Amino acid sequence: MEDVSIQCSQSLYRPASTRQHDFGIAMKALSCVLDGHKCVYVAAPVTGGPRFVRWYKSSGMKIKQDSDEYRSQLREYVIDPNTIDANGRIEEFKRHSRESFIDPSRLYVKSWTQDDYRHFWSLVIERFAARAVFLDGWHLSSGCAYEFLVTKSLGIPVKDQSLNDLTIVQGLVLAKEGRAEISSIGADTEFVDLVIGKLARLSEIASVGDANA
Repeated sequence: MEDVSIQCSQSLYRPASTRQHDFGIAMKALSCVLDGHKCVYVAAPVTGGPRFVRWYKSSGMKIKQDSDEYRSQLREYVIDPNTIDANGRIEEFKRHSRESFIDPSRLYVKSWTQDDYRHFWSLVIERFAARAVFLDGWHLSSGCAYEFLVTKSLGIPVKDQSLNDLTIVQGLVLAKEGRAEISSIGADTEFVDLVIGKLARLSEIASVGDANA
């Protein structure tokens, strides 16, 4: 019997992953907790964002990327402070809302790759997100840019950190600006280039739909 916990849109782009079994277990656990309840998904930079740009320019670019030193510094100067900021912002949202929030920055699985995380969170967004909020600096994160593509592909309402509507055109402009800044420091942009291409195509389709409405 097919595992209904990971049934999903076949048209949505998802990075390849071999973690389907893990995803199925995690989605079943979430289904047990949420019981069909929809939540607010909060997209925040974890391994990327403004902190990554500052750290990479100052020292990260000088360190071998698959080394323990690189991973240690990335966690100290980027991941941990980004996670603390995201947690704090979500707690602030909770004080002013009765909604439930999904905080992807809290999940860490040592054996997962970035594509594993991206694939998994796309499943979570599709199944459990009623709307999404993108925190400041998201455009400097390839993962957040991908999550923006997912939300817009699924027609999920999106707002920025100030809770203003974030349109696909605005998001595309920001993603391109983020890509340019990341490229300027010599960091890899291959994945975000792919995302921007798909966002641009989605924006064109949306524009045609608006024109024909």
